[in-house]
Amino acid sequence: MKRSVSFSAIKSAVTMEQALARYGILLKAAGLDTLRGQCPIPTHESDSVHSFSVDTRRSIWACHSESCIRNRGGRIGGNVLDFVTLMERCSIREAALLLQDGSIDLSFTPATQIYRPSVDVRRNAPLTFRLIELIGQHPYLSARGVDDATATWFGIGYYRGPGFLSGRVVIPIHNAAGQVVAYAGRSMDSSLPKYLFPVGFRKSAELFNLHRATSKPSQELIVVEGFFDCVRVHQAGFSNVVALMGCTLSREQTTLLCAACSQVVLFLDGDSAGRQALSAMSNTLEAHGLKVRKVCLQDNRQPDSMHAAEIQRLLGSPTGCKNIEEEAGP
Repeated sequence: MKRSVSFSAIKSAVTMEQALARYGILLKAAGLDTLRGQCPIPTHESDSVHSFSVDTRRSIWACHSESCIRNRGGRIGGNVLDFVTLMERCSIREAALLLQDGSIDLSFTPATQIYRPSVDVRRNAPLTFRLIELIGQHPYLSARGVDDATATWFGIGYYRGPGFLSGRVVIPIHNAAGQVVAYAGRSMDSSLPKYLFPVGFRKSAELFNLHRATSKPSQELIVVEGFFDCVRVHQAGFSNVVALMGCTLSREQTTLLCAACSQVVLFLDGDSAGRQALSAMSNTLEAHGLKVRKVCLQDNRQPDSMHAAEIQRLLGSPTGCKNIEEEAGP
């Protein structure tokens, strides 16, 4: 029997301000009951910094960018449940259960203290602590095809200490200067969310592994979506790989790529989101003067499930880096 859930009760109990605070989203006041800023929705593709708005009195939101409207089937906005559904990439029922069961903790700094126009939202401050005693030799990592040396290189390991990341596989995230700015925690089963990030951390401001990928002279960077895509490509012999930590390319990430290289290989997942992102990212990067090569994967293929030999076949000797699409078979 399905567990009962009261959608109306959840919408009445949870405000958009609480949800924004939970995800560390900083917006500026644009009126008595209005907040405005850059859209945080993972499928957002526009560079606009003012397309996302929130009506705090009615607890609804809207994004007027063409990418969001297109990706949501023509819908401009929604309520708090719609918002959590998009942020967690789950169904509306799953989002309601997460809120109802308290799996999404809403006990964060009140929104009235978060929306500060003077805050520089583009930077993630370096951490003043380090998580210790991470266990790199763990069955989960072995099952994902990550060997011990690679886990050690990336500092990845199972964490059993205190805090919200306890019981997860933890991945350190560095900024371009090599400073640790966050830890991400990956669940080892089907529990949601798959990844946990600290409140206030902005994925869109960083490229995972950039400080390592640029430690040796190279004019080319390989761009993948996720952490484990990056790890497996590195393990296959390509140290010049970075991850977006999602399937969208932000304005800050575009700037980082332009500063780091002149050529890019887009090696994204072979699902519908990845294919849409492939085209959008290619256009954006080429418009910024970068040469782009696209590697198109067939349905449901993704780099983190490929053997090293297959990755090498697709990425080996990427000369010229022209806008040529390669099709990877199953």
